[in-house]
Amino acid sequence: MGAAVGYAAYRRGRPLLMSAIFGQRAHLTVGGRLIDTFAIIGILFATSASLGLGTLQIGSGLQIVTGLGEVGNGLLIGIIAVLTCVFLISAVSGVAKGIRRLSNFNMVLAAVVAFFLFVAGPTVFLLNFIPSVVGTYFGEMFQMISMSASWGPEAEEFMRYWTLFYWAWWVSWAPS
Repeated sequence: MGAAVGYAAYRRGRPLLMSAIFGQRAHLTVGGRLIDTFAIIGILFATSASLGLGTLQIGSGLQIVTGLGEVGNGLLIGIIAVLTCVFLISAVSGVAKGIRRLSNFNMVLAAVVAFFLFVAGPTVFLLNFIPSVVGTYFGEMFQMISMSASWGPEAEEFMRYWTLFYWAWWVSWAPS
């Protein structure tokens, strides 16, 4: 979807809208406005799902690292509030300033955490583990791609719930 919108915008001179894929003036029609409305709703749901999943992961991480008991709804709501405030501050600052700074901070933080885990963690284990993980990935890739519900109840349950959830999540991000 991104490639189609990019082609329409940068090669054909159309606006950066989902409806622009369908023609020069498609965004002015009722159908074009409907397409753009559904794209906005899809992005809204995708953002909500990502925020919810990220909040649950942060809550579980805090529970594991700090040794707290069950993470309550109050803490999860606080995490959502902090993440929302950071997003709003970066979004209001603009793409050139806020989003770029937030992205650069995330990249630096990821590099620092990776370096810390590599140095302070089990370095030899990690160096030995990487080739086996890459081999397992490529060794099981075709098996996982060809998985179907006919493999038994466990595969059927996996296909029913997780795969459909992730497909819906990816499709909801397509308009962005």
